[in-house]
Amino acid sequence: MKVVLVAILLLAVATGHTTALLRGNTCRPGRKDGMVTVYEDGYGDGWVSGSVGTNLTVYSTSAVRAGTQTTMVGTTEPFAEFSLVSLIPVCTESVLDMWAQGSFLSRTSIVLRSREYGAVSQAVPIFSAEPEAIIHSHVFNGTFRVQGPDAQNWFRISINLEAVKNDNLPPPTWDTIAIRDESGLGFTTMISSMHILPNVPVIKEQLQDCIGTVCNPVLASASVFGLVPSSVNPRMVPIFGFGPTAGNGEDRLHDVTGEGDLVSNSLLVDGITHQEVMNFCASIQGMESADDARRVMDRSIEMRESRATRGEGALGACFLNMVDVEVALEDPEGPSEWPILSIMAFSYKNMTKIRKMALGILEWMDKDGTVSQADGGLRRLASPFVQDDDLSPASSDCPGLPWGLSRLDQCLLPLDMLYNVSSNGSSVHVYVVDSGVSPHADFGNRLGQGVNCVSGTCALGNSLDDTGHGTHVAATIAGSCFGVAKGAIINPVKVFGPAGTGTYNSVIQGIQWAVMTTRVNKWPAVINLSLSGTKSTPLNIAVRTATEKGLTVVTASGNDYFTNACTKSPASSEFAISTASSNRDDLASSFSNIGPCVSMWAPGEDIASADASNLDGGWTVKSGTSMAAPHVSGAAALYLGYNTSASPLQVRNVLFHASVLRNLAPDTSKRLLTVLFEDEKAFLQQEM
Repeated sequence: MKVVLVAILLLAVATGHTTALLRGNTCRPGRKDGMVTVYEDGYGDGWVSGSVGTNLTVYSTSAVRAGTQTTMVGTTEPFAEFSLVSLIPVCTESVLDMWAQGSFLSRTSIVLRSREYGAVSQAVPIFSAEPEAIIHSHVFNGTFRVQGPDAQNWFRISINLEAVKNDNLPPPTWDTIAIRDESGLGFTTMISSMHILPNVPVIKEQLQDCIGTVCNPVLASASVFGLVPSSVNPRMVPIFGFGPTAGNGEDRLHDVTGEGDLVSNSLLVDGITHQEVMNFCASIQGMESADDARRVMDRSIEMRESRATRGEGALGACFLNMVDVEVALEDPEGPSEWPILSIMAFSYKNMTKIRKMALGILEWMDKDGTVSQADGGLRRLASPFVQDDDLSPASSDCPGLPWGLSRLDQCLLPLDMLYNVSSNGSSVHVYVVDSGVSPHADFGNRLGQGVNCVSGTCALGNSLDDTGHGTHVAATIAGSCFGVAKGAIINPVKVFGPAGTGTYNSVIQGIQWAVMTTRVNKWPAVINLSLSGTKSTPLNIAVRTATEKGLTVVTASGNDYFTNACTKSPASSEFAISTASSNRDDLASSFSNIGPCVSMWAPGEDIASADASNLDGGWTVKSGTSMAAPHVSGAAALYLGYNTSASPLQVRNVLFHASVLRNLAPDTSKRLLTVLFEDEKAFLQQEM
């Protein structure tokens, strides 16, 4: 045994790896200047790939950053890792510094691992770093910074490893750097170079204290090693979500429509005026003048709908609504009231030209995506009504009392037979952003003006329901038989077509429509979003803006079977009331998403409501967080009926205060919705 140990130690001394076997107070040795190369035109000394579920390729002819000869490209499967392993532990009193690009910038977290101790550090959640924060180079808890892009779309990522280590483990310990998928979609990573830099005290202090676009301590430190070009200031607007196409390593924008058109949702520079937006749209549409805002909108619709109408000078088209035109005509020099501008580029080359033209107009651009109805699609497992043996007979007008309503006005089970509330939300408008709403008898004359936003431009009319989803949701909110707030007015905002899917762009346009019409009419309003997609910063910003403008926004948490709702939009928005689904036994529905982004629970399983295929009083049963959210929207409308001037925060506080506590899922809110807020009027007055 001693002979074997001596032989191993001699081998370790010969190869320079003794610290991996004998735990001393030193860690990963580098060059004499203190920098360790992990990857640059090949792996650094002692570094290897430890990836599981990642296909790695090295390219030398395409997608190579200036000054380097190769790029390492990894395509990682959902929930897998892209990892690099050192034969000797890594110093945690150092900075991980790399040049990279790809979809990992919005879908992952970075962790350190110890193979010897089987330990994992805390994660640095890149997936939650909002693009607006990335571009403004904010520091995340003194640990994280992203700079760029440079002229070739490369970003510089710097992480203070000392801030993510586990203090319970002795140094040196960490030997693996892992990029971990948090989205369930997988990701692509392109790495031009990766180094570990010494984190001397002055750099550490600057990392923790410095915030701003010009304060750049890690890059200043890295410049000592000749790693930083003269400038990393962007020469075009950054774009997210269009990572390299799997397999070829090139930063090629994915075809969104199948016809070469590329749709993105972009954040306007703060303070940009309505006229400046119109001028920009006119310029990319090849128009000589933006004096006629209506013509700018009409031209954008023409070019998006028919390729034959696009002239040679047209690079793309904006998605504009009548509300954009009206505010531009009303106050052309006033700051834009809506922060998101959606754009269609007619080709990849045109997108690049638009990004250059957009400097000073747009902060960033983000790939458009798909959302769908948050309908669990489950077979009915139990009666949707409180049955006769539960002492709740049907009336002559209604088939019975839906169990979800009976649950809302009591604290404890069993269900009683009643639904009694003193308000009906009669002055409140609820915007149902969904598949449309058909004129079912359950609405009476309370179906307000509808709008169709499926194309990305909202137009009055044609808001009939194609799938039955929106009608079911709307009747749960405000139906005379099936609804929580039986006097509220429903405004249909159609964003889904017959397939039950839509785009972020359409939903964002629909939210904007709700915000602007509420501003004009000055009525209390709620937005119901019974829909779900992957996490989208533009969609979350739209939700935030609606809330800041005074509208209460309620969302479904999504139906991915206990998936973390923080990976979904709009459920991940901290400004929305994100709703998970419970059943009639006060248990979590098996299909419901959960997690810290869930605000509360509400009935969502086996919910009876209006049937769009039988408008003369017909009903059907659906399950999903889509069915849970409208219970909360109806409750919000009830409360706004008490106090029409209540802010979204006040409405949220009242709903939270009136809820009962049930432990339905780990790491998830315990609040279960009730409408027992008769005493909440006094609570609200105290809040005000």
